[in-house]
Amino acid sequence: MAQMNILVTGGAGFIASHIVDKYISLGHRIIVVDHNLKNKSYLNSKAQYIESDIDDKKIEDIFRDNKIDVINHHAAQISVEDAEKFPEENAKTNILGTLHLLEMARKYKIKKFIFSSSAALYGNVKQLPVTENTLTNPNSQYGISKLCAEKYVLLYNQLYDLDITIFRYANAYGPRQKGGVIALCTQNILQNKPLAVRGDGETTRDFVFVEDIAEVNALVLTKQTQSKIFNVSTNTKTSINNFITFLSDITKITPQIIKTQLIAGEIINSRLDNTLIFKELQWKPKTSFKEGLQKTIVAFEKEYNHKELGE
Repeated sequence: MAQMNILVTGGAGFIASHIVDKYISLGHRIIVVDHNLKNKSYLNSKAQYIESDIDDKKIEDIFRDNKIDVINHHAAQISVEDAEKFPEENAKTNILGTLHLLEMARKYKIKKFIFSSSAALYGNVKQLPVTENTLTNPNSQYGISKLCAEKYVLLYNQLYDLDITIFRYANAYGPRQKGGVIALCTQNILQNKPLAVRGDGETTRDFVFVEDIAEVNALVLTKQTQSKIFNVSTNTKTSINNFITFLSDITKITPQIIKTQLIAGEIINSRLDNTLIFKELQWKPKTSFKEGLQKTIVAFEKEYNHKELGE
């Protein structure tokens, strides 16, 4: 594979930092733009890092100074709760930030634009699993912002023939994650803290391991696809209660459970069909939920051991 110059936005974050590692392992030159580069020991030293918001005008300097081949756009406001509290900031980052990058892609004739979207834009769907053709009906500020950003990405493909791929991620989990039910519960159980469970714990999620997500972001660099939008998922659903049972079995810890209310915009059940992405990219997740959870627990245990040793 020929070396590419790839701009990864949000590349110091949970998912995109794994993508950066994958790209570098394949020999690509990586420039990361992220608004927060502090206290992140896992950053890959072979990448170039620029601390900036994606809607900052100085972003254009990157395109002037470097021949960027691919934009992999993962920078986003990802919290459903924060999006409800600060809807204007959510829209500014997720919609206007994406539009700014699309303009850079058009102006500097970028070869490919990869956009990280979300299952949140499907909303609460009665018939599962959802396919890429399922009607989008987001029930949260976050989901609306992702759908709007998707529409802009598709528009730039139609108007300017920008080569695009949109990945609608199911619920990602794994090492380096800070938010999300798996990360929060894993951190708490390892510290003998109670686990907060929204509702009755029977809400379901399609959990996909972050390393599998990184793999498909690498595949799409060189493979041409007929479709533009793909679900990235396991096509299975796991209840929060079942996840906690797995977590307890692996750690040999029986946690205290605190029940809380469901939040506004909460998805009740989620399962994404991944037939299309297997057909066109020959991708399917390699990591079982139990295996991925074990890797996640090990990563958090190492993190806490380093903190205790003052490293």
